[in-house]
Amino acid sequence: MSGIKNFWDLETWQLAHDCTKAVYSVTASFPKEERYGLVGQLRRALSSVGANIAESFDRCHINDKVRFYHIARGSLSEVMNFIILVKDLSYIDNHSAKELFTKTIQIRKLLNGMIRSIRHQQ
Repeated sequence: MSGIKNFWDLETWQLAHDCTKAVYSVTASFPKEERYGLVGQLRRALSSVGANIAESFDRCHINDKVRFYHIARGSLSEVMNFIILVKDLSYIDNHSAKELFTKTIQIRKLLNGMIRSIRHQQ
């Protein structure tokens, strides 16, 4: 983690942030009746991923760090579920769904690597 001084220096956080911005953009065109349903849930779940990565960064105890990374990973699974659902409801096309899903898989791989790395330090 050389050169990483803040949570926003983490590739995992950067990708989660980019994915969050993409979801905000794509959900802007969802039906108005979904504003407080799927739109809100998807946005909150994805925002939670970046927020938990950020919160974990300044935790001093290894178990705390891992716990927040696990919470982020759980929120990411929630996002993946919603991506499948909004695609099946035809709120987004297959291409957009695949792009978002690919980003979430990459974030999950990075989170898993961070968890393994921290656990290795124990």
